[in-house]
Amino acid sequence: MRNEREEILDPECDTERWWALAVGHPLEAMSSALFPLLTLEDPARREKMQKKYITTWISSTAERLPFRGKHLFAADCAEHVLYLYERDHPNDSRVRDAIAAYRCFANGMISQEDWTLVKESVNAIGDLMTTDWSSASAWSLAWAADSEICAAMWTAESVRRSVYPPNRFSVFYAELLWQWEQLQKYLRGEIQ
Repeated sequence: MRNEREEILDPECDTERWWALAVGHPLEAMSSALFPLLTLEDPARREKMQKKYITTWISSTAERLPFRGKHLFAADCAEHVLYLYERDHPNDSRVRDAIAAYRCFANGMISQEDWTLVKESVNAIGDLMTTDWSSASAWSLAWAADSEICAAMWTAESVRRSVYPPNRFSVFYAELLWQWEQLQKYLRGEIQ
């Protein structure tokens, strides 16, 4: 019996079955011969599915990354919203320095003990600014040592809460799209 990943890659997969499988296997769906045909046939369905499931796709797909990739992805996500923190705290380089230290940790250039010290420092920034969403890049990076994927979700949420309506959700979705595309680059080996 074929598994779902084999089934979605089958060019003779039933259309409705393909769409159902695409929810749980987005990368395989994009690799299938049916992807260009079905998404051109019904682009609104693809967009609706992506909007509904993108956070799940990011979390579950990021689990496929090796240790180093997960940590570098988390650093990328924190760095991508760093402008929020630096906009409100232009003379504070601690978060930028922490991102650099985290990249060093991911690349084996500093020890877990040294990273723990950096994490404690970044947590202190977050503790001082519990209502300031611009500090989310600091929090997300600090949490990254425990949960890289939580960091990605937290950075997207920071963007959503930092932008005033009516653009709030479109900016939030744009951040999620950026994360999804970045994650795929890691999985394809385009980012080392």
